[in-house]
Parts: sequence; structure tokens; C-alpha cells
Amino acid sequence: MCIRDRVSTQSTWGFKTIPNLRKAILFARMEPTSRLTDLLKLVPQVDLDSEGVFKYILIQASFSRSFDPSAEVLTFVRGYKSCAYHPDILEAFRSDLRKHKINTCFLQFDAPLEEGSGRIFFRSPGGGRIQHSASAKKLSIYGYSQSFGQANHDLTLELAKKAYPDYPESSFTVSYEGY
Repeated sequence: MCIRDRVSTQSTWGFKTIPNLRKAILFARMEPTSRLTDLLKLVPQVDLDSEGVFKYILIQASFSRSFDPSAEVLTFVRGYKSCAYHPDILEAFRSDLRKHKINTCFLQFDAPLEEGSGRIFFRSPGGGRIQHSASAKKLSIYGYSQSFGQANHDLTLELAKKAYPDYPESSFTVSYEGY
């Protein structure tokens, strides 16, 4: 059973419609022959605003509903100044998927839905904040998400370094402190 989008006073994602955001997942269908890496042809793995301080989240995609570590998992990083809440960033990611005709719906983690051919699941294992200056080639990752918990900032750093290969190594910083 999908939880339909409802506008709430707190977020366009609808905090009030998802009792436990940390256990909420997105569900979508792709071609049965698709691989997770096919998503990278449609949407970038890292998409961050180029300047400013803003919230970010990690988004994992898997054909395994349990996100079993032995199964293939693809991780995306998203962060935008225009998103006031971490769940709004997940909604922006959904919008990117819809542009490529990949429609998603929300499920509670314990909602009945079998894994199967072409079924892909998304979740956010955490978030935080990023201070980014493309002009100075600097990127700082820190903090946590009240909605999704703290992201693995080291993984975020690894993905950011791949996305910004022209940044000097010393221009990246990570801290697990602060909000």
C-alpha cells in the first residue's frame, strides 16, 4: 500500500503522512533487465548546490528491500539550499526520477510488498549539512538530520571527491559534530 503524497504544514514531503521517517522507503519499478547503475545514466550520483550552506541526505537504491549488504546498493548524495527540511531533498530526488518516467510511492518499512523483477527500493540512511564553495573549491560535511539520523559522512566524502576531482584533497573536511 502506497502512502500518497499529502501537503503538510511542515514539508511538501508530508511529515504527517509517514509515522517513522527513518523506516520509510520509496518503491519504484524499472525494466526487469535493468541494473542499478542504469540509474546513473538518468540522474547524477552527486548533486549539490555550488555555493552556500545547506542540508543534504544520502539516498540508497537497491533491488533488495532489506538493503542487504551482500546485495548491490547504489548511493546518491543530494543537497540544496532551497530545501528547508531533509525530507524535501528526498522529494526533489523523486521529482528527478519522475522526469525520467520512474514513478515512486512511499511505503512503510513493514508494509507488504514482495521483492521482484524490476522492483527497486530507495531509502535515506541519514543526512547532515554541507558548506560548499565551488569558486574556492572547498566542501565541508558535518552534522545530522533530525528526520533521518546522521549520515555516513565518510561515504559522502568519498562520493564528493569523485564528483569534484579538480578540488584539492585538502579542500574537503568532515566532522561528526554540530547540527
